[in-house]
Amino acid sequence: MKLRNYLIIVVLLSCTLLSGCNTNDTVEASTPLVKNTSMNSKEQQERDGQSLWFVIDESGNKIKSLDSQDPNVVAVNKVITEHSKIVDNLDYRSLQATRELQYYAKPFVQVLQQQGYLTALQQMYMNHQIILQLNQLSWYEMAFYKDLKTVRVKTESQIVIKQCSQDYLTKNKLIKGQTYSQPRIVDLQKEGGTWKITKIEKGPFVLKPSAPNSNLPTK
Repeated sequence: MKLRNYLIIVVLLSCTLLSGCNTNDTVEASTPLVKNTSMNSKEQQERDGQSLWFVIDESGNKIKSLDSQDPNVVAVNKVITEHSKIVDNLDYRSLQATRELQYYAKPFVQVLQQQGYLTALQQMYMNHQIILQLNQLSWYEMAFYKDLKTVRVKTESQIVIKQCSQDYLTKNKLIKGQTYSQPRIVDLQKEGGTWKITKIEKGPFVLKPSAPNSNLPTK
């Protein structure tokens, strides 16, 4: 299992590199999902046409843009943001692998448990004394299907490697204190009014050229 490609999700979650994403179109998770009321009508229409939140048909064509305050958009945003705060901020000294399971649909949890995911995650972090810190979560799109019961979300996490055994860093050509980006595709399904994650695809860690190698001391 290579830290470079599967540093957080192991065993089951497949590695898929997103391409063609324009970082200028991302919206930070910490930014309130509100419209800019200072825009004139033309600017607002142009913004709506580029909305990151929308509905698609069976062929994947966009048929409707959604307001950032749409209840489903807000609910999915909350799930993805909270999930990222857990899986992207991991410390071998206090790791509780089961915390992320609360965001997963039951069939997904069952498969992860059958594949030994929790044990593998715990062992990897303990064996290599890994500490990760989420620096930023960026949004690419949130595409709901027509029934508004399933959605596919594309994001990118920027993660700092705060600590890791040197032999593992060397083997996988990683740098302590450096920031890496990791694209993700997350599928969710509505279960009794609650959105649950049913699938996660993660791309490899990619070095952020502009990110400083701070080597900040670990708390």
